[in-house]
Amino acid sequence: MLRYHRWVTKKNYKHKAWSFSFNSKLVLLCNAIIIVAATLFFYFLERKNTLALEKGFNGEWVTSFFMANAARSAGYNSIDLSFVGAPTIFLIMLLMWVGASPGSTGGGVKVTTVALSLLNIIALAKGKEFIEIFKRRIASESVNKAFAIILLSLIVVACSFFLLIFTDPDKSMKALLFESLSAYTTCGLSLGVTPSLSMGGKLIIVVTMLVGRVGMLTLLVAFIKNTMRRNVIFPEEKILF
Repeated sequence: MLRYHRWVTKKNYKHKAWSFSFNSKLVLLCNAIIIVAATLFFYFLERKNTLALEKGFNGEWVTSFFMANAARSAGYNSIDLSFVGAPTIFLIMLLMWVGASPGSTGGGVKVTTVALSLLNIIALAKGKEFIEIFKRRIASESVNKAFAIILLSLIVVACSFFLLIFTDPDKSMKALLFESLSAYTTCGLSLGVTPSLSMGGKLIIVVTMLVGRVGMLTLLVAFIKNTMRRNVIFPEEKILF
C-alpha cells in the first residue's frame, strides 16, 4: 500500500487514525459481555445434561458458544431443545428477548435497549439525573424510548401468550410462552409445538411475528402520532413511587 501510494501520488502515505463512534463502542461492549456471560451460563447449566453427548471438552464449549449466539436471533439449534433443563429454557428465552444489535436484521429489543435500562437503574441508585458512559451523557429521549420498547415488548408477548392459552389449551404453558417469545423476536426456535398449533394459534403467531418485526413502538407512532403541535408547556409534577 505504501509503495503503491508513493508510485501513484509521488507523496508519502499518511495514515489517518480511525476511531470508533460512541454507538459502536457501546454495541461492542454490550455484545462482548452478553456473549461471554451467555456462553458460561449455558455451559454450566447443561454440562451434565445435553452437553454430555458432545465429543470432548472443546465440543462442549463450541456448542455452548453457538447456542448462546444462535438463541439471540439466528434460530438454529445444534441440540434438541426438548431435552434441555428448565433453567436453560429460561436462559434461551432471555437471550431471544434481548436479541441482536441495533441496525441489524436481528430481532429482540436489542442489546443497547437493555443496557440503557440497566444503566439508568444504576444511575438512579447513585442519585444521578443522567446516564454517563464513555465520558458522554445519554439523552433523556433515548432512555425513555428504551423503557417504552421494553414495556411494549412485554405487553405484546403477554397478550400473545394469553391468547395461545385459549386457542391451544392442550399445549404446555412453557411451550406456548416459548413460542410467543420466539415469534415476537423472530428468532425461529421452538420446543416442537409449532406444527401442531390450531389455526387460531398459528394466526396469533403470524401477527406476533409481524408486530415484533416492525416494532410495536413504530406501529403506535404510525397510527396515533399527534401531528398538531401546541406551543403550550404545562406545569411540571412529580409522581410518587
